[in-house]
Amino acid sequence: MAEEVLAVELPWLVWLPPEHRSEAVTELLDDLLAGVDTGYYLPFMRNLIAWKHTAEIHTDPSLVAQLTGPFQRADFSEVQRPGNTGVANGT
Repeated sequence: MAEEVLAVELPWLVWLPPEHRSEAVTELLDDLLAGVDTGYYLPFMRNLIAWKHTAEIHTDPSLVAQLTGPFQRADFSEVQRPGNTGVANGT
């Protein structure tokens, strides 16, 4: 029922695969209820934006294929940890 109500307010939910819609609705409602209780809505807003972008990705089958793999080990490279200057013990 919550999915139907949210689908009216968030029409982009239809772009999510059916198996992910209930997950999105559950996460959004949990964050919204926590926000109502605490007055802190940032987690809800972040999750809302993330799910909306995920739904937008699902409108492009080639992008979905690219992001879901399969991935080849040769496609990856090792990177340095951010802030790592290569100096041990910060000296």
